[in-house]
Amino acid sequence: MIRKLYVFSLLLLVSSTISVAEDWPQWQGPQRNAISTEQGLLQQWPEGGPPLAWRVDGLGGGDSAPAEERSNW
Repeated sequence: MIRKLYVFSLLLLVSSTISVAEDWPQWQGPQRNAISTEQGLLQQWPEGGPPLAWRVDGLGGGDSAPAEERSNW
Protein backbone atom coordinates (compact mmCIF):
# COMPACT_ATOMS: atom_id res chain seq x y z
CA MET A 1 0.00 0.00 0.00
CA ILE A 2 2.82 2.41 0.88
CA ARG A 3 4.55 1.65 -2.41
CA LYS A 4 1.38 2.46 -4.40
CA LEU A 5 1.04 5.75 -2.53
CA TYR A 6 4.69 6.57 -3.23
CA VAL A 7 4.33 5.80 -6.96
CA PHE A 8 1.09 7.80 -7.20
CA SER A 9 2.68 10.79 -5.44
CA LEU A 10 5.70 10.65 -7.73
CA LEU A 11 3.54 10.51 -10.86
CA LEU A 12 1.41 13.39 -9.62
CA LEU A 13 4.49 15.50 -8.93
CA VAL A 14 6.03 14.79 -12.35
CA SER A 15 2.79 15.42 -14.25
CA SER A 16 2.20 18.73 -12.49
CA THR A 17 5.56 20.11 -13.66
CA ILE A 18 4.80 19.34 -17.31
CA SER A 19 1.93 21.84 -17.59
CA VAL A 20 3.62 25.05 -16.41
CA ALA A 21 3.75 26.82 -19.80
CA GLU A 22 1.80 30.02 -20.28
CA ASP A 23 -1.39 30.01 -22.37
CA TRP A 24 -1.29 32.15 -25.53
CA PRO A 25 -4.97 31.87 -26.58
CA GLN A 26 -5.40 34.95 -28.76
CA TRP A 27 -3.64 37.43 -31.02
CA GLN A 28 -0.59 38.90 -29.22
CA GLY A 29 -1.15 36.83 -26.08
CA PRO A 30 -3.48 36.88 -23.09
CA GLN A 31 -3.02 40.62 -22.45
CA ARG A 32 -2.94 41.47 -26.20
CA ASN A 33 0.36 43.30 -25.77
CA ALA A 34 2.70 40.75 -27.51
CA ILE A 35 4.75 40.38 -24.31
CA SER A 36 5.42 36.92 -22.90
CA THR A 37 5.89 36.45 -19.16
CA GLU A 38 7.69 33.12 -19.69
CA GLN A 39 11.10 32.75 -18.06
CA GLY A 40 14.27 31.38 -19.66
CA LEU A 41 13.61 32.63 -23.20
CA LEU A 42 16.47 33.16 -25.65
CA GLN A 43 18.06 36.59 -25.56
CA GLN A 44 19.65 36.08 -28.99
CA TRP A 45 18.86 33.68 -31.86
CA PRO A 46 21.46 31.01 -32.64
CA GLU A 47 23.25 31.37 -35.96
CA GLY A 48 21.05 29.87 -38.67
CA GLY A 49 17.93 30.35 -36.54
CA PRO A 50 16.19 27.96 -34.17
CA PRO A 51 15.61 24.32 -35.17
CA LEU A 52 12.33 23.54 -36.95
CA ALA A 53 9.85 22.26 -34.35
CA TRP A 54 6.93 21.29 -36.64
CA ARG A 55 5.58 21.81 -40.14
CA VAL A 56 2.16 21.51 -41.78
CA ASP A 57 1.87 21.03 -45.53
CA GLY A 58 -1.15 21.22 -47.81
CA LEU A 59 -2.94 24.17 -46.24
CA GLY A 60 -4.66 26.82 -48.33
CA GLY A 61 -3.98 30.53 -48.32
CA GLY A 62 -5.18 32.56 -45.39
CA ASP A 63 -4.34 35.14 -42.79
CA SER A 64 -4.25 34.13 -39.15
CA ALA A 65 -2.12 34.07 -36.02
CA PRO A 66 -1.11 30.91 -34.16
CA ALA A 67 -2.80 30.40 -30.80
CA GLU A 68 -1.90 27.84 -28.16
CA GLU A 69 -3.96 26.97 -25.11
CA ARG A 70 -3.55 23.96 -22.82
CA SER A 71 -2.36 21.61 -25.52
CA ASN A 72 -1.91 17.89 -24.84
CA TRP A 73 0.88 17.26 -27.33
